[in-house]
Amino acid sequence: MSNEHLDLFAKAEIIKKGPKWRLYGLLAVLAFAAVYLMWAMLKAPPAKPGEFLETKPAVTAPKVPGPIVKVPIKEIPKKQVKKKFPEYTKADAEKDIVIDSANIPPMENGVVTITKLDTTTGEASTSFEPKKSPLFAFSDKNYIGVGYQLSTDGATVPVYWKRDIFQVKSLHFQTEVGGRIPVNGNAKAEVHIGANAEYRFNGFNPFK
Repeated sequence: MSNEHLDLFAKAEIIKKGPKWRLYGLLAVLAFAAVYLMWAMLKAPPAKPGEFLETKPAVTAPKVPGPIVKVPIKEIPKKQVKKKFPEYTKADAEKDIVIDSANIPPMENGVVTITKLDTTTGEASTSFEPKKSPLFAFSDKNYIGVGYQLSTDGATVPVYWKRDIFQVKSLHFQTEVGGRIPVNGNAKAEVHIGANAEYRFNGFNPFK
């Protein structure tokens, strides 16, 4: 048996004979990693620009018997829809009419929309509400960056890759791989790998 195999067996024995919390902690980390990998592989791909996806209703609506609108409905002409949204392939459907559209700003945790139809004017309008931060949720956002830093040792160029793993409310946990490239002075090159947590908020008030 090679020395490498003996070394692995020795490390396994150290973990096995060590404190129980060390073994349970390692098993918990491995189990969490396995669940996260399964989630990352099975989750639906994110929407791409120019791609229209059907939304799922936030509230189930029962059908109402009889006509509820006593005036003509204001419809956006199909030619206008095709010109404004050429990727919307259902614009030519005879059974479908477009009665409203909306520009919704990006939100960290997504939004919920409500479209209402005024039965006295036949005009539709859409409102949205930002979702609250979930108590717990997996995440797979990636951040790759490069910068320029000045310190007492000289100038360096940091390079990093961060990946969000999960969040608890507004606290985001992520892994990071990066390094620093010296430009001048006495700064030294370095490479690091680790994990960190970020509390994210908009504006200047973290408690709002």
